[in-house]
Amino acid sequence: MAAGSVAGAVAETLGQLAGEPLSGVGPIVTGAVSLWFAEKLDRLIADDKDAG
Repeated sequence: MAAGSVAGAVAETLGQLAGEPLSGVGPIVTGAVSLWFAEKLDRLIADDKDAG
């Protein structure tokens, strides 16, 4: 979750630096990154259960 929050903050900052404020992009990126990490973790757990 922390990585998702950082990615969202970076996306908002880059949008501001580009001179085009992208309102609401931070939470979208945060959610996307958090879901990606959750999926990877789920796959690791499933693989570990299958191996054991």
